[in-house]
Amino acid sequence: DAKLLRFDEIKLQGRWHDQLAQFTRILVRSRGGSLQGQASYHVGTQAAQADLALQVPGSNGTLKGQIAPDQGQGQLQLKLRDLRQTSQWLRPWPGMAFLRQRTLEGSAQLQASWRGGWQHNGQQMQISAQAQAPAITLTQAGRIPTQLRDAKLTLQGRLAQAQLHASGQMQQGSRTLQLAVQGQGGQTKTGWQAQLQTLQAQLRDTIQKQQWQAELASPVPITVAQSRARLQVQTGAFQIRLRGSTASVQEAHIQGEPLRFVQQGKSYQISSRGSIRGLPLAWIETLSGSAALDQALAG
Repeated sequence: DAKLLRFDEIKLQGRWHDQLAQFTRILVRSRGGSLQGQASYHVGTQAAQADLALQVPGSNGTLKGQIAPDQGQGQLQLKLRDLRQTSQWLRPWPGMAFLRQRTLEGSAQLQASWRGGWQHNGQQMQISAQAQAPAITLTQAGRIPTQLRDAKLTLQGRLAQAQLHASGQMQQGSRTLQLAVQGQGGQTKTGWQAQLQTLQAQLRDTIQKQQWQAELASPVPITVAQSRARLQVQTGAFQIRLRGSTASVQEAHIQGEPLRFVQQGKSYQISSRGSIRGLPLAWIETLSGSAALDQALAG
């Protein structure tokens, strides 16, 4: 990946005086993209300030604000006007192997702001963020394109306890998935904690003329703990109610025990147990889009 990188110009101008590192001019140019502005950092007070502008093919963004242990205020704006141009520009960068094998089209934008300092893990910092994607298409050779429409995400509250709302529609071929999620969570001393309050999903198939609905029966707690080489994510027990267009079946249930995911180094482990009640075999065949399961069961 390093061979693919190319910087056309890098300029830094500033000075160091009385524990203050001040960059009065920052300019980085690479393959038609640029980052420019100014920034400063005081070692004694651990206060930082920045006024930066990013311009790349198809997108632009700004970051302006300041942050210190006990105070801060700022704004972040990002406008992805043409995802095809931007994704092509990003492909040579390290960690972008996903984009090298796929094509993205569409647009999206992000607006975010903060108020307050970062001390005590930012427990009192107020955050606000809104992201929107009217239409995004993901294409990969040999596969049916995936379309994302009317995607919205909002995050509001303290960094320690913020409210999350997300919704959107995803379509692939004849199937359309409508999803809406609400939750809350935030940072703790050992990681992150959250509660998935509601989850509603609706799946429609225009060819098979079928429709399914799924919803979370009750809120589910989630904890995330991370150390230097270990990441652990654990949920509480959960129950999902399923409804389909089959008149003979009113409702099916998925009951799950706490799910645990542990990653250590390059290895990971997922563990959980659960049961499914009242799910007709006809639903399984229709959801899989193939009669192969019935043939396997018959054999």
